[in-house]
Amino acid sequence: MTDLLMNSMRDEMRRMRSDIETLRRRVSTGTFVSFAPALTSTGVAPGLGTGGYTLGSWTQIGGLVVVERVLVQWGTAGITAGTGTYQVALPTPAEPSSISVAVGRAFMINAAVLGYPVDTVLDSAGAVVSFMNPDWTAVSSTVPFAVGIADSMRIGPFVYRAAS
Repeated sequence: MTDLLMNSMRDEMRRMRSDIETLRRRVSTGTFVSFAPALTSTGVAPGLGTGGYTLGSWTQIGGLVVVERVLVQWGTAGITAGTGTYQVALPTPAEPSSISVAVGRAFMINAAVLGYPVDTVLDSAGAVVSFMNPDWTAVSSTVPFAVGIADSMRIGPFVYRAAS
């Protein structure tokens, strides 16, 4: 290896150590920012109904975005499942090179408390995260189950690079 390459690798390792230490401090002090992510879809948007809500928390360290958690909770009445692939808005846009990358895990949970693990995948525009089943079929209003009253989606943590 050339000296230039070795120095470049050392510099990158130092930046990574610094980012990891900053993340460690933020996690231990709880300095995550709350946000209410929008639940959308590639078709007709779902409606969370009476008592439904979304909540989340995230932080950014340098170019790295850490979404600690996102909860989507359908309400007790008046929900609409929508159509198409479900998506949740990111707190800040993703770097284009991060697109279509599986970035974490989520669970779809029906009111019977049956959990279905799914993967989170950054969309082509870098603005939302979509959900895919282990067989790479899209999570929707009917997959992995028909969404109904008091169901939920629990997402995170997941990490991605922020757009410059």
